[in-house]
Amino acid sequence: MFTVMTIANIISPEHGDVDSQLARITRNIAPVGSVNTDPNAVQAAAPAAESREPRTGEQVVNAACAACHLAGVAGAPKLDDAADWQARLTAVGGIDGLVQSVINGKGGMPPRGGSDASDEEIRSAVAFIIGE
Repeated sequence: MFTVMTIANIISPEHGDVDSQLARITRNIAPVGSVNTDPNAVQAAAPAAESREPRTGEQVVNAACAACHLAGVAGAPKLDDAADWQARLTAVGGIDGLVQSVINGKGGMPPRGGSDASDEEIRSAVAFIIGE
């Protein structure tokens, strides 16, 4: 039954004549790209990413940290909870330990807080949060 329906569907007038069907099939199976094997056809390299000025600690906090640390999502210390931040500073041995926690990620926080912040920018963000 399936074969009969398939053949009937293929030869039905709504699909057009054989030539138009072959043209449609050819279009559908045509390659979508090609590989260049000519060693003399060298593409220009993409330009290097532009360097940018380092962001301030406040900019990094607003762009990457605030989403979780404003509301204390998943137990994240809130930005305005100075006592909690002081306890964390003490627990990790100061700002260097806290910076390493951010760089490496901690608990539900991904490394670098999920941002592309440099080590310097992370240190600035931590200093901004703890009020240094």
